[in-house]
Amino acid sequence: MLIFIDESGDPGFKVSSSPCLVMTMVMFDNYEEADKTRSLIEELGKRFRVKPEFRFTNCSAQNRTVFFDGIRGCKFRVRSIVMQKDKLHSHFLRNKPAYFYNFTLRQLLTHNGLTGAKIRIDGNAKKEFLKAAKSYLRQQTPVGMIDNVKFLDSKAEPLIQLADMITGAIARLYNRPDASDADTWYRKILLKVENIWIFN
Repeated sequence: MLIFIDESGDPGFKVSSSPCLVMTMVMFDNYEEADKTRSLIEELGKRFRVKPEFRFTNCSAQNRTVFFDGIRGCKFRVRSIVMQKDKLHSHFLRNKPAYFYNFTLRQLLTHNGLTGAKIRIDGNAKKEFLKAAKSYLRQQTPVGMIDNVKFLDSKAEPLIQLADMITGAIARLYNRPDASDADTWYRKILLKVENIWIFN
């Protein structure tokens, strides 16, 4: 199983921080479907002149719609975790952003009963998060759950862009619930979403 992971929101607890940290994994059961989806996203980017990449926060409403309409026929599954920060009372988690990021990542992975998963994570997170993540996952996840973990540049990997776009669509429901388009793009991927776990 090939899994691409990204997050939306931030792991901080400042007044300016996002209300929720949302992390999503996009799951492919085989490489053939992953390759087809990758090629399709590359073609969409060229056709609609999206540069340097599809990123939910930077895309116009039109390009978001183009993207989600374009991937509708692709075969992948989606599972997410939503960390509602106002309901987290752990002093340690609230004061250790890197640990909170890794804790969220571990919860997402272990909650979904994976075996031999090849994990690909957006490498644009802060370096201290990434450095700690591999070691943390190796120590804190069951033996055999993860085959390997790699951090990839989203500009070079369209399937990380896929994870970003889907995470952004889901996060908008929770971080911008009053927006008129809060569920606009989420509805386009609804049938692919197997689970959204509201952690508390």
